[in-house]
Amino acid sequence: MIYLLKGTFFIFTFLFITSCKDAELAEMNLSDDLLEPIKTESESTEVGNGGDLIKCGFSSPKFMVQKNGWYTLDYAELDKIRPTFLGQEGQLLIVRSRVSEVAPELVDSFQNFLASVNFVPLPFAVSFTENSSIAREWIPVESNEDISDESKFVVSHSCVAPLTRKVTLHQVVVRKEVLNAQGEVVRVRYYYDPILIGKLQNSPLQMSMLLVHEWLWDLFPDNQSKRLRIANRLLHAENNYPREFIRKALLLNPN
Repeated sequence: MIYLLKGTFFIFTFLFITSCKDAELAEMNLSDDLLEPIKTESESTEVGNGGDLIKCGFSSPKFMVQKNGWYTLDYAELDKIRPTFLGQEGQLLIVRSRVSEVAPELVDSFQNFLASVNFVPLPFAVSFTENSSIAREWIPVESNEDISDESKFVVSHSCVAPLTRKVTLHQVVVRKEVLNAQGEVVRVRYYYDPILIGKLQNSPLQMSMLLVHEWLWDLFPDNQSKRLRIANRLLHAENNYPREFIRKALLLNPN
């Protein structure tokens, strides 16, 4: 009788947790609505855009720890589109392959961006192309000013401090653009925190998502950070999403 009661309790607990998780993600789907520009009244800051890390590992009597470690916000954000670890050396290779397949016109831009990164060994050779019109430089700093460019997001309970019920984001990169007289971007400076970068050195997936996040700012306006994060997850997801769906996620006006 005791074993029967324990078994019944376990089943109901499992079903309850599963239903909560499904309900938490129910609003996210693969419809075109997911890729519509996010309407927001927030204005871009003078500083630019940035990439965020989040430290997870909090626990409480109600919830088991689901995530433990340092993650990019793009990864930690709850969403049905889940990034997947695809191999120690394969993350950026797969992203480049997917960009080439769904939006070949962006490959040069991606290559030029990767060629500028000087603190991460890449698993393949990259070089600047002749038609590169944007100069890029990475500048180490002791710390970065926080930039509120994230828009709304939902993360796991283990990423929320149990006492304050707050999420702390750590600004790992700040991106600043230099414009010419015609208003065109001619140079991008990336101010990065080497200590925070070091938190990702043993996590190829997180490092890849951070770098791709910074590259994607070339394609998205300041108020589209949520859509940018969706595009990043699609490029790192294991599931074979339709080519046109990924293309639409990357390009604001796909042909």
